[in-house]
This record gives sequence, C-alpha cells and structure tokens, in this order.
Amino acid sequence: MIDKRDAQARRGIFMLDASSGFMRDGPKNRLRAQDIHKIVDIFNRRIEVPRYARLVALDEIERNDFNLNLPRYIDSQTPEDVQDIAAHLQGGIPVADVDALAAHWAVCPGLRGTLFSPNRPGYLDLAPAITADKTAIKTLIYAHPEFAAFIAGMNAHFAAWRDPSAAKLKALEPGCHPKEIIVWLSECLLAHYRDQPLVDPYDIYQHLLDYWDETLQDDCYLIAADGWAAKTDRIIETDKKGKSRDKGWTCDLIPKARIVARYFAADQATLDGLAAELETVASRFAELEEEHGGEEGAFAELDRVNKASVAARLKEIGGDPEVKGEAAVLDRWPGHWSASVGWVNTPWCGGATAPSASAPMHQRNRTPSVSSRILLNSDRCQADGPQGTFQPGSNHRVLANKLGIVDPTEIAGVELVLLERLYQAVLIDGLGGTTLGCR
Repeated sequence: MIDKRDAQARRGIFMLDASSGFMRDGPKNRLRAQDIHKIVDIFNRRIEVPRYARLVALDEIERNDFNLNLPRYIDSQTPEDVQDIAAHLQGGIPVADVDALAAHWAVCPGLRGTLFSPNRPGYLDLAPAITADKTAIKTLIYAHPEFAAFIAGMNAHFAAWRDPSAAKLKALEPGCHPKEIIVWLSECLLAHYRDQPLVDPYDIYQHLLDYWDETLQDDCYLIAADGWAAKTDRIIETDKKGKSRDKGWTCDLIPKARIVARYFAADQATLDGLAAELETVASRFAELEEEHGGEEGAFAELDRVNKASVAARLKEIGGDPEVKGEAAVLDRWPGHWSASVGWVNTPWCGGATAPSASAPMHQRNRTPSVSSRILLNSDRCQADGPQGTFQPGSNHRVLANKLGIVDPTEIAGVELVLLERLYQAVLIDGLGGTTLGCR
C-alpha cells in the first residue's frame, strides 16, 4: 500500500510487512480482526516494530535503485535455528539459547538460577532437581515466588478490566446497540493490555472477539430485543410422514448446559460415569465379535449379532454336544455385558419377574442397576401405564420438580439427551432393539 499524500514533505517511506499475520481458512488465508487492527494502529502511529514495520529513508531507497520490494528493507523471515555442534558433542545448553528468553528473565530474574546450573564457559545444565525428574520443571516454575507473583499480578490486572466491564454488561437494557458494546469492550481491553510483559495485546483482543462471534453477540442481541427474560421454546420436529414430535425445550439466553452445571452436576457426573462404562462394554463387544466373527467363528451363523439373534441361535442348537464350544461363546455374549455394568435380577417395568440365578445367563430378565434419580428410555423419561398412556412415577416427579414442571403431562417431555444418545448408540443397536427400563 502506497500513500502519496504530502509525499514531497517526507524524509522517507513507512513500510509495513504484515504477511505473517493471518489465519488459514481452507484454501485461502484470511486476515483476523487482530491483524487488521494491528496494521491500522501501526501505520497511523508510525510505530517501528522489528521485523514488521520501519521508516525507510529516501537515500536507502535510492541505494537500492528505488526498488520498493519489501524484503529489501524488512526481514520478516523466521530466524534459523542455529545448531551448536559443541553442545551436541559435549553436552550442555548454550548460554545464547537461554539469553534468547530475556523477556522472561526480566519478569522472573531469579527463576533462571532455579532452572539452570553452570556447566562450562558458555554452557549451562538443567538444575539437578530437573535432571533427576524432567517432569519437575513445571512444578518448579509454578512454585517459584516470582512466577507466582507475576500470575497474581496478571489476574489482578484482568480483574481491573473485567469488573467494570461486567457491571456495564449487567446494566444492558432493551434497545441497546451490540456493535457499540463490542467496540467499547474490545478497545478498552486492548488499551488495558498495552505494555504488559509476555503478552500480546492483539492476541487478547482477538480472544475477546472470537468469544463475541461464538457466544456473546447472540446474548447481546437477545437482550437488546427482549431484555433479560429467559424465554423457553419447545423443540418440535416433523418426520417425513408429517408426524410432529416434541423433543423437549430450549432456551437461547440460558443454554441447557448451564442449567445442568448449576442444578444437576451430581446427575451429570453419574451420566458421565455410565457413559464411560458403556464405552468399555462396547469395546468388549467389539473384541468378542472380532475374535469369533470369522467364517468358522461362533458368530458366523448370525446375520446380525444382537441379543435376539444370539438367543435364537442358542435355542436352535440346544444341548447339541457337537457345538458345545459355539454355545459357550454365545452364552458369553450377554454375560459379557452383565459382568461389566452390574446388572441385577429385578422386575421389568412391565411387571415380569426375573428367573432364579441358576437359570442360563441368556435366559434371565435384567434391568440396569443405576441411581434411582436416573431414568433410561429411548426417547424421553416416561413410565408405563394402561394402554401405553403416560402415568408419572416417583422418579419422574423428582426430576420434574427440579425442572420446575408442575403439569404432569409435561413430565413426559423432560429429556436426558445424553441417555438418549447412549440408548440409541449402544442399547438399541447393540441389543437388537431391547428396551430397558428402571423403577
């Protein structure tokens, strides 16, 4: 870019090479907000930045035959990594490599002595504590008082910007202008972090704008339109046959994840534990099928390996001694599941009682032993009732009360999305459509 205004009065040309400031977006390179802001700031203020921008005198341009090719005046290339042959052959860390971290030692001057010890002239060694255990380096840095003081200072510096900014955001009212809000927030943040050590203020500026694009601007526009009212909407999906299905509720201003983290943290932890157990079970299923899924394997006669097909095959072979080995493998299939997730012999929701413990494993009715507050079903939390009508049980009322639902007909719409996915991915697909329930 060449600015010809008042060219006759200049003593040189201000050159800026911003070729390294961009982000990759598929086959293209795009300028980020921080890149554009940095270019404008440095050009308008004529700030000379090593390897980025400088004012080139006219006589220097003349010596280069008035060639304005940027690499002649600004070397923006990454410096080569110089290899120290003596360090490779005799050991030690070159002092020059440690001196290259001068900006860090300026903040924590005593940390250098903690991390390094003398070796020979021009070379250092790692401190004995680090040599004995390389993982100790992070502990030594974080425990060093100078580094701890630096972190505390940075946290206090951030709080000095955050507190008034949060107060301004909390005071937003309907009719506010989100674009003005982000300009004020970002410019204040950029100015607040200028001249701070070891941090690039434009990186922090970009971090805020990324969060604005992903989350904050939607919230500001919602508040500008509707105020602070957290309105909920039903999620209605229509299938190909035109049948509508209620998939629960959603709230744009307060996402479900926030509500779960605030009011259902213990339940989420239980679900996460169940998810881990189900992953273990799924991997064991895969191992068993891979081991016995060949042409002569125990599962070779099955079109699909699931509970129904395994039970049918066991019934078919009966007590035939010639396929005793196959029967043993097939009998391990449901047993492999029950041993992993702690199934218990309890009645099904429909009322069928479980056989005795002496019955073959594949013939037993089982339900999962889980917390009484967790309800497991393919679509939503619901209980059995006459002719399939909904009758809320005690567990449903507990969950409904937590969600503030008073109308019993609304309890059927309460979703546990994670359990839905686990049920669809593992229970239905893995057990051939078997429905599991718990009281």
